[in-house]
Amino acid sequence: MACADDTLWPEVLTVDQAAAYLQVHRHTVYRYIGEGQLPAAQLGKVYRLFRRDVDAFLDGRRTDAARRAGGARDADRARAVDPPDAGRERA
Repeated sequence: MACADDTLWPEVLTVDQAAAYLQVHRHTVYRYIGEGQLPAAQLGKVYRLFRRDVDAFLDGRRTDAARRAGGARDADRARAVDPPDAGRERA
């Protein structure tokens, strides 16, 4: 998911630039890096991120509202048709 104007963002980003690009706090970027969710290169005490990795990270977290809503409806239908205790015999 590329920014509308790619010329505004360099190919290699600092943590602060990546945070601005993602519109999150810089500590969030550090957390993603530390958890291994966002690839980064450590150069001494600083990190650098490829913009393409940040885009891939963002693309990997896209949601599909229709799929989630459909899944919830299917689960509700399944409960209505086959309640949790339907398989148990009553004493």
